Amino acid sequence: IDVDFRWKGNEYVLIDTAGMRRKAGIKAAVEHYSVVRSLRAVRRADVCLIMVEATEGLTEQDKRVIGYTMEQGTAFILVWTKWDLVENKAKRFKQLADELDLKMGYIQYAPQLTISNVTRKRLFSVFDYVDRVALEARKRISTAEVNKFMEQVRAKHNPPSQKGKHAKILYAAQTGTKPTEFVLFVNQKRLFHFSYVRFIENQLRAAYGFEGVPIRIELREETKKKS
Repeated sequence: IDVDFRWKGNEYVLIDTAGMRRKAGIKAAVEHYSVVRSLRAVRRADVCLIMVEATEGLTEQDKRVIGYTMEQGTAFILVWTKWDLVENKAKRFKQLADELDLKMGYIQYAPQLTISNVTRKRLFSVFDYVDRVALEARKRISTAEVNKFMEQVRAKHNPPSQKGKHAKILYAAQTGTKPTEFVLFVNQKRLFHFSYVRFIENQLRAAYGFEGVPIRIELREETKKKS
């Protein structure tokens, strides 16, 4: 269900879903339709709000939804709901942060906020987060700037080498948004360990933000022209 909504002069389309229920007793056909509809909404959305009950914490189903959102390259915000039911809020928030770091430490780039279902506290502040993350998702960096950045990355930490062969990044470019993707043209892909690619992603985030935005980095071998 699409709902047109205006807030602070900005227009939004809210893609409402039934959610993906976890409790037993839900008929398979109904549950399947709910899941399919929710995943379709993830593909359509510019920003996804991943709603997780603060009293329950991150479940396997929540992890699957986050994983699918990342696969689609859709920006997302983690929203802890039912915050009004939490007694020691500071302690619980730290517990949730520690749990997230343990189960899905690689999504620390996603903003988090808490909302109250009863008092509606901070409910409309969600739109401030959405505006900010949507702007990050549309961010483009010029090819010249990307290559200047890669020079700085190499100065900090040279690409690895194996058996005397050195990994080389020849040039790089941002090739798209949603998903936000960068292509690195290299001499040999096999020389690049995933940890170095993760290092590059972390450096990109430190330099340019990309809050809430999954980043894809593709390695392509520069083909030699035949003489």
